[in-house]
Amino acid sequence: MTEFYDTLSQAADDILEDSVAGLSAIYTPISGDPVSCNVIFSREVEHMPVVFESGMMAHKPTIRAKLTTLGKIPEYGDYFEINEKSGFRYYVDSPEATETDDTWAVCIVREVAT
Repeated sequence: MTEFYDTLSQAADDILEDSVAGLSAIYTPISGDPVSCNVIFSREVEHMPVVFESGMMAHKPTIRAKLTTLGKIPEYGDYFEINEKSGFRYYVDSPEATETDDTWAVCIVREVAT
């Protein structure tokens, strides 16, 4: 089983180091020191109206980072600063905003201009 997780971890590193997918960032927890990391930033669809439903399609920004690099599961109030998107901080949006598995932390974030 360890070989499987080592392979998965190496694949995550390869994705994050890819110049197209991975963006360099600083993760700053409320308590603790900032950590340099690579992240994947995306805007995923949160709500898509069906045929006869009124409403707007909503997008939620998400950040995906390698859990072992961050050192802990991101919590409400922690934030990321993405070097390629200067002028913005991305705050973890709520206590339930982070999903994790053994490799990734996926955070719903709120974009705030600095």
